[in-house]
Amino acid sequence: MYLIKDIVIPLLVAGFSLGFISYVVLFVLRLFSINFGLFKFILVMLIWYFVGPVIYEILLNNVIINVNEIIKIIYMPIQSIINIFYKIV
Repeated sequence: MYLIKDIVIPLLVAGFSLGFISYVVLFVLRLFSINFGLFKFILVMLIWYFVGPVIYEILLNNVIINVNEIIKIIYMPIQSIINIFYKIV
């Protein structure tokens, strides 16, 4: 039961959220006829930077029982990398 609540559900929510965000970004970029792959990736990561922690907090309050570092890195990749560099320096 812990496996489902702590790992499977957060991974599914992250997958659906990233898929939806990338779909919206591709739709908006197609409206403006912009077709540059790196730009698409940067926009998805920029939106995920703000949306990911919000979704993670909702899951943390309602679903997740034990905090898993891998799930935290998926939802907050940029913040986790900055935190690792902060610990090194």
